[in-house]
Amino acid sequence: MMTGELNFGAEMAYGHWRTVIFSALAWTLVIYYVIRPRAFQEIWRFALLCAFLIDEFVELYGYPLTLYIFLDNLVQHPAAHMLSHQAGDLWRILFNVGTRYEAFDFFHLIAGVFIFGGLIALYYAFTVLRASLESGSPATIGPYRWVRHPQYLALFSILLGYVIQGPTLITLLLFPALIYSYVSLARKEEQAALKTFGHAYRNYLEHTPGFLR
Repeated sequence: MMTGELNFGAEMAYGHWRTVIFSALAWTLVIYYVIRPRAFQEIWRFALLCAFLIDEFVELYGYPLTLYIFLDNLVQHPAAHMLSHQAGDLWRILFNVGTRYEAFDFFHLIAGVFIFGGLIALYYAFTVLRASLESGSPATIGPYRWVRHPQYLALFSILLGYVIQGPTLITLLLFPALIYSYVSLARKEEQAALKTFGHAYRNYLEHTPGFLR
C-alpha cells in the first residue's frame, strides 16, 4: 500500500457492540468487586475509572473515534488498516509495526502483563488491606511491607496496560487524571489512618515509601 492511501481490504473489526457491553461490564464488575467503593470520594473516582474502561472497549470493538478525529494525519502511515484493529492501535500505526497475529504483537504482550499482573496484585493488596482493618490494625504486611499503597499501584498498572494496548484520546486524557485523583485519595487516607492508629502508623509512614522507592 502506498503512503497516504487507505486500506479497506482488512476484515471489519468494529461494530461489535455486544462485545463492548460484555467487556466493559465484566471489567467494571470485577474491579468493583475488588475495590468495593463506599464513600463518595471513592465512588466518583470509580465512576471516572469506568469511563476510562468504557471508552477503551468502545474504541477497541465498537467505533474507533480517535482514529477518525485524527484521520487526516493517520492516513499518511502505511500501517493504518482502516477496518482492522490496527485502526485503533495508535502505537502500531505511529511506529509502523506490522504483525501477522494482531493479538500477539509486542504492545499487546506487554499490555497483558501490566493488565493481568495488575489485577492479581490489586486483588491481593485489597485482601490484605481488609483483613488488617478488620483486625483493627493498619496494613503493614504482604505488599504493604514495601509500599504504603500497593492497591493503587496495581490499579495504575491496569490503566497503563490499556494505554499501551490501545491508547485513545479520551483514555490518554483520563489516565493522568485518574493517577492524580487516586494519589490524592491516598493522601487523605493516610491522614485518616494517622488519626485512627496514631504513632504506629506514623512510624510506618516514615519508614515506608508511598508508591515507589
